[in-house]
Amino acid sequence: MLYEYEEFEKLQYEGGLVEDCIFTDCIFKECRFLEMEIRHCSFKSCTFQSCTILNNDFKFTDATDNRFEGCSVIGMAWNEVEKENNIMLPFSAFEACTLKHNLFVGFKMKKFRFDDCDLIGSSFQQCDLKDSSFRRAGLKDVSFQQNNLTGADFRDAQDYLISLENNQLKKAKFTFPDAIRLLSATGIIVE
Repeated sequence: MLYEYEEFEKLQYEGGLVEDCIFTDCIFKECRFLEMEIRHCSFKSCTFQSCTILNNDFKFTDATDNRFEGCSVIGMAWNEVEKENNIMLPFSAFEACTLKHNLFVGFKMKKFRFDDCDLIGSSFQQCDLKDSSFRRAGLKDVSFQQNNLTGADFRDAQDYLISLENNQLKKAKFTFPDAIRLLSATGIIVE
């Protein structure tokens, strides 16, 4: 089933199956997709506004250039969603979103903006986040492992704990006194 330039409002799906659908330039408003299995689908250049996306299982599904505004995306392993030609990201923007327990592995996300997002419990592994922005982001229990964070902006971000040994942080920006938290990851005691 092909859907182009369509608008979907207040859809409610829980524990079901969505299969063989292509969504292009669609808008999803205040929809809830909870613990769904999504197979053989495609999402291209769609916008999700005030949606809840919780613990969905994606199989043989690709996503490219999708925008999320004011959404709660929980338990998403973004690398499970195939990327077109392995070049485009499955997402183009997260604006004021809650991204709880999301997994980002091996993505090239230079200059990406996570401003005003709550990323609690999420994990970034081997990502290129050069010159990305995490301004005013909530970073409680976020794991950063082997990432390029060169020039990344963490000013006014909260609750971060970033390993200085496992990440490249040259020219990254932090605010004082929050930057003291970086020393905690090294085992240094500051009194």
